[in-house]
Amino acid sequence: NHDYYQEQGVLTSNQYYNAFFNNPANGIEEYRNSSYYFIANDTLFIMLDTVSNNFGSSQIAWFEDVIASNPTSFIIVSMHYSVYGAHHSQTASQIRDVWGPVFEANHVDIVISGHDHVYTRTQAIYEGEPSADDNLGTIYLTGGSAGHKLYSVSTEFQDQFEWFMPVLQSIIHIVTIDDNTITFTAINLLGDVVDSFVIHAKDRTLLTSMPLLNEVEPLNVWYE
Repeated sequence: NHDYYQEQGVLTSNQYYNAFFNNPANGIEEYRNSSYYFIANDTLFIMLDTVSNNFGSSQIAWFEDVIASNPTSFIIVSMHYSVYGAHHSQTASQIRDVWGPVFEANHVDIVISGHDHVYTRTQAIYEGEPSADDNLGTIYLTGGSAGHKLYSVSTEFQDQFEWFMPVLQSIIHIVTIDDNTITFTAINLLGDVVDSFVIHAKDRTLLTSMPLLNEVEPLNVWYE
């Protein structure tokens, strides 16, 4: 969202982002280049533009069609705002209402976000609760812990996370994808492993999509 054009406090256009990046031209027409997808290592990567009004809810139909048309072993989604934000709780709550049911209904494996300037991850969440079924659920990872501006995790939100980083530090992830698993390893500037977890491939022959919201009420709220 920091690449959006801001006019009188309202983020109005992705023109700055599009001037610097040349992504696959297969996203929703109104957010072409800032929404797109590609496939690598039998993994479907979908990039959403959630800075747009109502957190990009107009992309839901496109999102579902991309998943239905591109069967893969894994689905990874990336967007700026965190679905389970450890710092910006108001933003997280509202984007969770819009996108949470969509991700879980379509069996997304992991959603990777920034915005909160921390590192946290949830358990696999299904229908808004930790999943008791290894074949169901979406992990929500906030990976924005790097650079000069780091946020702490409020104690109010710690119960949401399977893992959070109590010590403020910059990290990067090493991600390995093979036929049956995705392995995430987070390391700090010293090369120490601070977190590691594995996502196992779902049996997608057993999965069906739940009914989704046909229409999401406009929020008309913008966040920087």
